Amino acid sequence: MHAGRFVPYCLILAGCISDRYVGSIGRTGSYSNRGFGLTVDLAAAGLDERWTAVDPRKVEDAPLGLQPAVIDGQIDLNGDGELNYDENARYLEPTLRLISRSSSVGVCRIDVSVTILTPDVRDAKLDDLMATALRRLTGQQITLDRWERRRLGPDFPSRVSELREHRKRVALIDQGEFVAEDGYTRRQIVEVVLHADPITPDLRADHNLVLHAISLNRMAAPLTSQERF
Repeated sequence: MHAGRFVPYCLILAGCISDRYVGSIGRTGSYSNRGFGLTVDLAAAGLDERWTAVDPRKVEDAPLGLQPAVIDGQIDLNGDGELNYDENARYLEPTLRLISRSSSVGVCRIDVSVTILTPDVRDAKLDDLMATALRRLTGQQITLDRWERRRLGPDFPSRVSELREHRKRVALIDQGEFVAEDGYTRRQIVEVVLHADPITPDLRADHNLVLHAISLNRMAAPLTSQERF
């Protein structure tokens, strides 16, 4: 990944793990992920009054069964389809999880996930990626007329679909031409899924609020002295 550049000493050690891709919730209540160039204003329009964001640094505090998976492993930082020894990072699946505070609708959640596309799908049309995502989430082929086109994050191509029979509302945001830490350009897809039964007007409105609370950068934040790969 770092051909022609000085490789930090930490990269020499295959076991060195950075948590740059975990993200954090700041004092103002905003979630920030420096590696993915993603921020979410969790207090937008009172979202934090109705939803609890799982602290990415303390996932063990989340209810059992709703804890995001903490993964220490390799991540395709440059999007070349290969996992190299120096591409070690800690990250969560999903990247961010919001859990409803309301007991009247049962346990429902909004999951925000970021995927780095590999070369075999990097040039795929967003509609094709949406069809693939919906098939993965529902087990069925969903047709083009089931989703709408939007600009989100705030100005990235996006698709949004509500599938009441599957108890999901799904959005994909195409964070294309993203410049990673080492100068490589990759394509990222941000997936935002509401899981709820039923999908009420209030939950639909909050899913939309989350979509508009997302802000995406076109490049990763600079490395700090504490961030290593």
